[in-house]
Amino acid sequence: MHALKTSQLGQIMVFITLKLAAPKVNTMKTILPLFVACLGFLSTSAQTKFFEGTWKEAAAEAKLQNKYLFVDCFTDWCYWCKVADKETFPDKLVGDFLNENFVAVQVDMEREGVYLSMKYRVTGFPSFLVFSPDGSFISKFTGYTKENSEFVEKLKTAIETDVRPNYPSKITDSVEFPSFYKSSFISKNGDQKKRVNPEINEINKWFSKNQDYTSEQAWSLIYKFNVGDKANNYFLDNLEIYETKYGKSEVEDKLYALAYSKLDTALNTLKMEDLDVAIDFAGKYLGDGSEDLKSVFLIQFYEATENWVGYIERAEILIDKHGFENHLAEINSYCWTIYLKTDLKDAMYLAREWMKRAVETELNYFYLDTYAAVLYKSGEYNEALSVIDKAILVGKDNEQNVDESLALRDKIVSAIDGK
Repeated sequence: MHALKTSQLGQIMVFITLKLAAPKVNTMKTILPLFVACLGFLSTSAQTKFFEGTWKEAAAEAKLQNKYLFVDCFTDWCYWCKVADKETFPDKLVGDFLNENFVAVQVDMEREGVYLSMKYRVTGFPSFLVFSPDGSFISKFTGYTKENSEFVEKLKTAIETDVRPNYPSKITDSVEFPSFYKSSFISKNGDQKKRVNPEINEINKWFSKNQDYTSEQAWSLIYKFNVGDKANNYFLDNLEIYETKYGKSEVEDKLYALAYSKLDTALNTLKMEDLDVAIDFAGKYLGDGSEDLKSVFLIQFYEATENWVGYIERAEILIDKHGFENHLAEINSYCWTIYLKTDLKDAMYLAREWMKRAVETELNYFYLDTYAAVLYKSGEYNEALSVIDKAILVGKDNEQNVDESLALRDKIVSAIDGK
């Protein structure tokens, strides 16, 4: 539960907005039309209709109907995937657009969709893949989109743009990946239940035998792992080639990942000069997104150095810039960090005020849980009990694991009883 509270603003805003990671809020799901009965029935999420069958059958149906293919990439543990099922796909605007233009299929990426995860580097959920009728890759975007009209605009942009990746293969074309790459994906169908990431030496050994650094296999390794200076420098020197083949969005993902790796160095050394290296890299390669990323990096650096005044000041800059209602997930993360790591009176007061406003804006299980925790730490036990009871009800209604909330409730009750 708490892993979702540690979302990184830059990733949420750019990827899923998050793509490379998922927050206590984060991590995110799909879509559509009327198909030939012999290939499967349709499941309906009110307005949106989903093809019932495998993704390969859905691809064949899209080609037959000359419609785009929409793949909703989900997992059974993904909270925001469930939210999309309740809020996005029953919406008439979303359903009408998807049903008219797409064959849509939902795929569990840890079961029948493992190969698609490998081929299209799906690492955050929900993610959405868009293909042309002939199976050519068009677009990938990640994360729950709150406004349904915005979700439709993303789909429109994907299918109407003239600039599409020149992807080396189609969805049904088989690509053989290195065994160590396959092991980094979870498969609940087979023996593997846990991701196993390779050692850098294993990756370098593969590259020594495969000199095409822009192949699907090579790009998948570069995208997903720390591949060392040689491959990273080749990537940075040939950004246009990668954008042409795999799309600007994925290239930005990798650039963000490299920026964060430099931030990790600064968080380990706690040296401002190392933080400056990370910020300078973001400014050089990430353009318009670098200002927000600078604030995100400073927030994390101030957390690591326990500079809570600086932490709050930078958080307020981002809240003021993007608007409180558009920044709820990140505010939840800020307040959870304050709850865990500081007793500073001003910080705790601000966390209470922010979370009070957050739950008034959106009755979200995670926000309620954080608000209750902050109230408990502030000594406001009766109010904390009321809020945690509400959080538990909302969490159960959304099929969330509420064990930690129940544990917090026990602490609150003990405090009220004076134990």
